Amino acid sequence: MEPIKQDISSVKDHLCKMNGKVHKHEEQIQEALTERSGNREHQRNFEKIMEPIPERLDAIEDTLLENAATKKFVIKAISVAFGGVGALWALVQVINHFIP
Repeated sequence: MEPIKQDISSVKDHLCKMNGKVHKHEEQIQEALTERSGNREHQRNFEKIMEPIPERLDAIEDTLLENAATKKFVIKAISVAFGGVGALWALVQVINHFIP
């Protein structure tokens, strides 16, 4: 009877040891699941942040196009103005040369 009790005791010890390992693994699995859940929530929040970016890019592109068009217009207007002043000055010089 004594050897059977020893066998039962060793089996019981082995089961306790296995249950401890199983419990440890369950904790690790639960921790991983919690971390994964947190990552998914972070991804959802990041997606919400990223949604309006195309709209903001469109607004920035529109602003850049308007600025470029305004800059080109101003440069052309100044060029035409200086060209007109130069032509007027040349005309005055020609007139002064031929008409004393």
